[in-house]
Amino acid sequence: MRDLLCKCPKCDASLAFDRKLAGRTLCCPSCKGQIVVPVPDRTFICAACKYELVSGELWGGTEECPNCKAPVEVPLKFFSFFCPRCKLSVTSFRLRNYSGHLCQSEDLQ
Repeated sequence: MRDLLCKCPKCDASLAFDRKLAGRTLCCPSCKGQIVVPVPDRTFICAACKYELVSGELWGGTEECPNCKAPVEVPLKFFSFFCPRCKLSVTSFRLRNYSGHLCQSEDLQ
């Protein structure tokens, strides 16, 4: 089952591997360069066929589902941290157009 999506760092080809291969070094089928299959850190579903996919390095964008070949949206990777001034928990998504202090941002009101 090829369900782990990633890209070749050498030729930028979109690749899909079995998640059991995570962490192993393999050859890219396109350029024959070496690629370390990433460890998956998020799960998402193909809207067309409901196939479960995982990604360890792709953040956002559209890739081809290895099961049905339909375009699938890869979710953005978010991180959270605390504002040092007000201790508010903030995600990176909420800060994409941020300038100024966290607790004064209009997005956070």
